[in-house]
Amino acid sequence: MKKIASIVIMLLVFVSLTLTAFAQTQDDTSAAAPAPAQAVTEAVPSLQDNANLLSKAQKAVLEEKIEAIEDSCNIRLAILTVKSIPDGMSAKAFADGYLNKNYRDEANNEGSIILMIATSTRDWYISTDNNMRRIITDDAGLDYLSSSFLSSLSDDDYYTAFDIYTDTVYELCCYYWENEEPYDPGNEFSWISLICGLGLSALLAWMYVSYLEGQMSNIRPVNEASEYLERDSVKLDTSKDIYLYTDKVYTKRSDNDSDSPSVGGSNGGGKTTLFEGICGALYGLKISTQDEFQELLNNGAPQSSDPEIILEVTFMGMVLSNPQKYVLRRTYKLNPAGKPVESVSLNMNGSHFVYGTATAPAQRAAAEQQVNKIIKANLPQELSKYFLFDAMQ
Repeated sequence: MKKIASIVIMLLVFVSLTLTAFAQTQDDTSAAAPAPAQAVTEAVPSLQDNANLLSKAQKAVLEEKIEAIEDSCNIRLAILTVKSIPDGMSAKAFADGYLNKNYRDEANNEGSIILMIATSTRDWYISTDNNMRRIITDDAGLDYLSSSFLSSLSDDDYYTAFDIYTDTVYELCCYYWENEEPYDPGNEFSWISLICGLGLSALLAWMYVSYLEGQMSNIRPVNEASEYLERDSVKLDTSKDIYLYTDKVYTKRSDNDSDSPSVGGSNGGGKTTLFEGICGALYGLKISTQDEFQELLNNGAPQSSDPEIILEVTFMGMVLSNPQKYVLRRTYKLNPAGKPVESVSLNMNGSHFVYGTATAPAQRAAAEQQVNKIIKANLPQELSKYFLFDAMQ
């Protein structure tokens, strides 16, 4: 009987130890299991002005612009303003956490970036995910980006700062896709070339000075400049001032001295039509009716059942100190209802912006905004009267 009792007690102890070990294993497994990653929701707006720094109109313009850039570049471009950051948290930690929670989606987009501003402490920080760091690097890229809007931010001109911020992000994205590398000002400057240039210039200057010194017969090292004088070598007995010329002669400047290009010709030769065509290609034509369309058709053009007015101009601009060629084309025609319609295309080194009367409003607004921005940056309409004018008018 005692032997049976001992066996039962041993079995109970074994079962108890087994259950305890199994429970411990379950707890460890549960603790080691990673928490599911929080999915990024598309419902989070890219512009969140929690500090109320923008007016409703300014927010509407920025939201439309950000949406167009995000659709064009497949990125998330965010702006967040708050009155304060939680106690004990740095601006970097707050911005990084907000980006990871609400915008980071590296599997489905080209990158995410956020500009965070805390008004109470005047802290700001730009956070990017791994994809965006390929496009905008942490050193040269972010330095170039922040320097573009920092002066406006210091002046509390938040709308201008945000507008420049979005433009510069788009500019850096375009640079990355056109050059297949992120923007780095160091790539545009060569210390070796600078040193070689300075050394060559110094060598040429030394050779030229040595040549001039060799042509001088009285050069010798002295302590004072007066020692170069030969005392009593010249004696003046009489001094008198005589004016040889008392008249001034004025010569009329020739009309051919101007550096500005001009177009000449007889009346009716097409000078005014040429200027109107250039202006129309750059800034567009205002055609409201079929009669206005017919008046603008070239009288010498062949008769057609489907006439078109096509204006195309090619001009050069600068992007990040590099020359950029633009080809702008505007086409006007009548639709089946007899109403004038327009289509516009801009070719920027292979990047095309296309829109027209039939384009969806949101898509047209985004493309038209980019085209107008490029034209304004190179040939602003308000200054066109200074470089495009008809002297006969």
